[in-house]
Amino acid sequence: MVSFRYIAMQILKKFAVVLVILIITYIIAYPLYKQLLIAQAWHMAALRAQAIAQIRSLTAAQMNKLVLNYFCLIMKVYHYCTPRCGCYEPPWVNYITLLGYYLYSFLTFHFPPCSADYSNLGFVGTNTASIIAQAIPRTVLLIVSATIVALILSLIVGPYIANKRGSLSDNAITIFGIATYSFPTFYIGMIMIYIFAITLKIFPPGGMMSTPPPPTLWGKIVDVLYHLALPMITLAFLHFGGLALVIRALMLNVLREDYILMARAKGVPERLVVYKHALRAATPSIVVLAAINIAEAFGGAIITEIVFNWPGMGLLYWQAIQALDISMILALTYVTILIYAVALLIADILSIVLDPRQRRG
Repeated sequence: MVSFRYIAMQILKKFAVVLVILIITYIIAYPLYKQLLIAQAWHMAALRAQAIAQIRSLTAAQMNKLVLNYFCLIMKVYHYCTPRCGCYEPPWVNYITLLGYYLYSFLTFHFPPCSADYSNLGFVGTNTASIIAQAIPRTVLLIVSATIVALILSLIVGPYIANKRGSLSDNAITIFGIATYSFPTFYIGMIMIYIFAITLKIFPPGGMMSTPPPPTLWGKIVDVLYHLALPMITLAFLHFGGLALVIRALMLNVLREDYILMARAKGVPERLVVYKHALRAATPSIVVLAAINIAEAFGGAIITEIVFNWPGMGLLYWQAIQALDISMILALTYVTILIYAVALLIADILSIVLDPRQRRG
């Protein structure tokens, strides 16, 4: 069994990585983040002052003073010192104190409100965390389904071509894998849309659901899967070749082991040698590969979601960049890093569980 100490150490390592990357993003985005919080403080102060002004009449001078007072109260929450509130500190003090608030707000998912409208993607409101929480399942559905399909095909083809090293099938799959890995995602996506959506009219060209959506729950599920098929096939097509080549390389190392030669000498059928004994030994590395592939796909699915108008994290990221929504960009970057770290953590634990040789007491 995997020890609690090992799991705790892996969690601490991944948390340290996330923390370091958060600090790096803060250093890069500090000027924009500072302006974002100041603008947000003025906006919140104005809203609170207007709420009071609706209850009792205020002069313009009283209104301005009330807005400034609320602004100063909000800036104290951010631990930011500004001369407008009678506070004078060196710039580096604000830099450090604001870093503390930045880390706290992101680690607790209290992101600043977004400044753009994402209603065209089906997201309502300005709560950044809520919008991302709605987008994540859509991206997970696309990426995990595509990775499963690509991995199943790779587990069939990869060991086969490893056992047929130098054959025509091995060379063909190798060329195919290199070619698909080199093709731009948007190019393959447009070809898929032209063939299957425009010419053959088998799948819709984009979107997540028909308009209007089906009235029943089962109809909605079928409709989502129908819209999912084309982007999922595209991603699986792009990932299949690379996964097959990596599994081939892993299997080549395993097939040279002494126990594989012993199994062949005992007359074990070649199919069992390859797909049972050798593939089982390579499983821990394949699990790590699949986890990394899923994690990387969260960053690389932006183009796929744009091409197919799939309303997930990738398309949300793209619209946030176009709208210069700093809050959403920083939040999505953090969530992507967190997903990557969690995927690697799961991969490390599963590799220990699946490979007794790596276990620690």
